[in-house]
Amino acid sequence: MKAGDTDVPESPIAQSLQLARRLKGIDPSFRLMQNSLMLYKTPKNTVLKNMHAQAECFDIFCSLRRNLSRETQDIWRGKELWSYLVLSSNTQPYIYRRMFWLNFRDEMNGLCPFWHMEEHAGGDGFEFFTGSGMISTLNRC
Repeated sequence: MKAGDTDVPESPIAQSLQLARRLKGIDPSFRLMQNSLMLYKTPKNTVLKNMHAQAECFDIFCSLRRNLSRETQDIWRGKELWSYLVLSSNTQPYIYRRMFWLNFRDEMNGLCPFWHMEEHAGGDGFEFFTGSGMISTLNRC
């Protein structure tokens, strides 16, 4: 099965598109967000085809910043386009600020989500000096 092809009905991306169409059929004012392009091992022409199909039903597209090409921005123009980064606890503050400036430069929505991943942060995201990874978190339980 091709996981990242909207033309394959049993693929996850096709199923999410089918659900989005159903929801919009119930109430067109539902705002739907999607952040899955199935970029891994998916040919670029398939990714672009998928994005065109998704842009018909989804209102918000949230992409990993490094995967956000000019083509993506063109396809989603007129919709909300968000970007995010997965950062670690030792990331310099200017990186966070830079995200907002990049979005401003690219005429995107000002929202910049940041995912916090335990394995990237070295433990508990609310407690900076906890050691390394999930081990330190599990030891405190």
